[in-house]
Parts: sequence; structure tokens; C-alpha cells
Amino acid sequence: MKKLRLLLFKDCNRSCACCCNKKWDLDNLPKVNSYKGYNEIILTGGEPFLKPGILYETILSIKKETN
Repeated sequence: MKKLRLLLFKDCNRSCACCCNKKWDLDNLPKVNSYKGYNEIILTGGEPFLKPGILYETILSIKKETN
């Protein structure tokens, strides 16, 4: 199963002890050009619900491209 963990932005208002984003160099992650070919797409942030507009637009874009 091919998975995409899509980081929408870095902002977060939580301090989760199990946050996996603390382990990443968030400024140097690879960029995605297409959502096709993935069986699962995980939307993450920071906290995605801090910016519902970006979350909504991203979901629409994924849906349009992957149907």
C-alpha cells in the first residue's frame, strides 16, 4: 500500500508527546506534484483544523485529481 503523509503547514497549538513531526526537518521535506498512485493520504500539520480553508481546498484538490 502506497501512503502519502501530507504536511499542510507547520502551525500547531498542541504539544502532543507522541508528535512525529518533531522528528522531521519540516523545511526540507519532499514536495508532492500529484496525488495519484496513493492508496492512502494522511493530512497532517501542525494541526490541520487550525486552517480549515487550506484543509478544505486540499481535500477538494485530492478528490478532483483522484476521483
